[in-house]
Amino acid sequence: MSGGIEEMRRSTLLDAASELFLRDGYTATTTDAIASRAGMSKKTLYRLFSSKAALFEDLVRARLFEHDIAPQTSSDPGDHLDRLTALLGRFADLLLAPERLALIRLIVAERRQTETMRDIFTRLLLERDQDVLATWVATEIAAGSLPDTDPTAGGQLIFDLTLSTYLLDGLLEVTKHAVSGHEFDATLRERAGLALYALRRRGAGGSAISEPPLQPC
Repeated sequence: MSGGIEEMRRSTLLDAASELFLRDGYTATTTDAIASRAGMSKKTLYRLFSSKAALFEDLVRARLFEHDIAPQTSSDPGDHLDRLTALLGRFADLLLAPERLALIRLIVAERRQTETMRDIFTRLLLERDQDVLATWVATEIAAGSLPDTDPTAGGQLIFDLTLSTYLLDGLLEVTKHAVSGHEFDATLRERAGLALYALRRRGAGGSAISEPPLQPC
């Protein structure tokens, strides 16, 4: 029972910290302000988090790196475009969430000024498990749906050809591309097709294949 209460307190503190960090910045936000916003004592905050840096690190890990997105598996290699498109749609929902984009902007803005911020982000990147797109590539290779290639490089290629422009738009707070609805779904599927074409060419050593490339929108 106490474990559940402590977890609720941690969650409340993380929510309060997120609100204040995004409003006032990392440097200007104090643990006193976070505890007050959460309706808790500073003593409780320090019992759950050893420092402001530790609290921010847990916040970034929870909001940016922890997710339950898992590649779907199938014995049918013919529906890999459907699987990739569905995975990219779920990934886009996570990637383009307003709080996530705001946290990334905060890190970019303050990491040059704050050594703590640089250390936290570097450590989290090193701790991060293989990313979801690399896992999908490895799963498809094992199923025989894709030729053998480096999964990490393959995942990066998929991201670059499908979601990178949406992420850039979100970080710059500009609206150049629809991020929901039929137009988004259709564009995402086209880009997924282009990524699969590129992966097959990579696996075939750059040789031509029977399917023509789809053009990105």
